[in-house]
Amino acid sequence: MPVDLTADLGPLEEAPLQLALVQVRTPPLFGVDRPDAVEALANDIGDDWALVDEGRAQRVEVHLSPAGVAQSGEESERVWRFESPDQRYVGTLTPTSVAVETRRYEQFDEFHGRVEGLLAALSSNDAFAPRWASRVGVRYVNELRDDRLGNDEARAEIVNSELLGPAQSLGNGLLASLQELRFQQEDGVLAIRHGLNGPAQYLLDTDHYGEQRRAFDTRELSDTVRRWHDTIEGVFAWAFGPWLRDQGVEV
Repeated sequence: MPVDLTADLGPLEEAPLQLALVQVRTPPLFGVDRPDAVEALANDIGDDWALVDEGRAQRVEVHLSPAGVAQSGEESERVWRFESPDQRYVGTLTPTSVAVETRRYEQFDEFHGRVEGLLAALSSNDAFAPRWASRVGVRYVNELRDDRLGNDEARAEIVNSELLGPAQSLGNGLLASLQELRFQQEDGVLAIRHGLNGPAQYLLDTDHYGEQRRAFDTRELSDTVRRWHDTIEGVFAWAFGPWLRDQGVEV
């Protein structure tokens, strides 16, 4: 049975969010190598975004073999960087992807609107207009910091004891833990990386993604992003339920 959790927590005063990222991979976008086309795209977006930087990023390919892990650098690709006027949102455009990220927002609708607006502008611009998406991903990285996490007896006051699992019952003196769970969902894969990654820090890195080819339809992609976000927020509420209740949040 797929993970079937959802939540609508609303704004959190001390949210442990480190990164929220939505990325859509595409077939080659040749307009990225045309500054005039990117400038036109920036004008189409209007006041929501400002084109602030052009650079290059090195793509790295990882190979697994009996000899171990090897990395090979691929040719760097052009990267255009956009920012919202308040600099809270960053959009990136490369020849093979479009992405939006942030480290803080008040309401998910703000973030979702930024994603939807950039996808719609890309779709309607003749120099880009991707026909399909090869991968869609929604990723949230949270890092909860609380002194009680360093105490074996008090850790379950912060993190769901079911998530702690063996780390809660094997013994005392836990210094670090890291586990990855992957669930096949009806429309993708849900990956959850979690664990104590410092004396008083707990990592919850949740990534919902799909690698099947789909039409680059702004409404469909936006609906997918919202649906996957709701599942990720449900995982967050389940994992950090004790901490949320301690903050006076209903879970």
